[in-house]
Amino acid sequence: MNAATEALRPRIAGFAAFVFASCATPSAPLPDVDFAPVFAMQPEDFSRPPIPLAFAAADDGPMRIGDAALLGVEIHRDGAIERQTLLLEVADIPRFGANGRAGRVTQTFTITTTHTTVHDAEPTEQPRQWSESKQYSVSQIGMRLSRRAADGSVIASSETMLFEEPLRTGWWPYTLPEPPKRGNDLAFALTLSLQELATSDPLLEELLFRVVDKPGLLSIAANFGVKVVVGWTNEGAPPRKVDVPWFAGEVRNTRCNLRVQGDAAACIDMLVANPRGAHAAGAGLVGLVARHPIDKGRYAVVRLLATRRGAAP
Repeated sequence: MNAATEALRPRIAGFAAFVFASCATPSAPLPDVDFAPVFAMQPEDFSRPPIPLAFAAADDGPMRIGDAALLGVEIHRDGAIERQTLLLEVADIPRFGANGRAGRVTQTFTITTTHTTVHDAEPTEQPRQWSESKQYSVSQIGMRLSRRAADGSVIASSETMLFEEPLRTGWWPYTLPEPPKRGNDLAFALTLSLQELATSDPLLEELLFRVVDKPGLLSIAANFGVKVVVGWTNEGAPPRKVDVPWFAGEVRNTRCNLRVQGDAAACIDMLVANPRGAHAAGAGLVGLVARHPIDKGRYAVVRLLATRRGAAP
């Protein structure tokens, strides 16, 4: 699969980028699915949260200014645990025209899927390939990202432009046996933008390279920069329903692998929900564990602590 994304360079889902642990060999076996670290994290570990520790009621309305998702973060390394929060908040919904009455600011992107047919009955016949393209229009969302220490003190903040339709789709389609094409494509767009955001947003890049060994200058030169690639897989982790007592709504698991400069970097098991209402600010993420492929004591944990619904326009 490839995608023409120059017209759309979304920066979505950066809250997950920092958890991808560092350099490893690509031959390491995949770990078992284990969400115990997510369930072990307690909201009480984070004093002075920036928003109340409560969940807004889910609804099917569009995103609003003030929508927010608060994530608790634990980084485990060398026997030490570092805790932070990451607040994802809708800061702006760009519009055009007098008083924004003309409509939302949108961008367009195209996803092209290439199919290959192999004839088992005629092994000497050349495989046949064909492609299909689908164009999508997505609406801009101005997002503010804020990192805080566990005691509530501000570490850093940044702002970026995201897109509503991928955020309201999240990674939920990847948990379904037969995802609809639109949902699958929007989830794919979300993944592409995660890859870019991993090294383009200053707030997240700094945090990423506190967990991940930054590639050397020769590697950066050879790859024309730092390349982060996310690949989705069900190997060893078939999607299923997961009981999350503190979250109202169906939750399912999915798995992805991260590669940095072409090398295996982490196996990430995620708990996701169908994003509704304020939960779209976090693209449906409920929790995740990102494990280093070699060092079992080196991993990162994320848990959704709270959501807030912005005021109706």
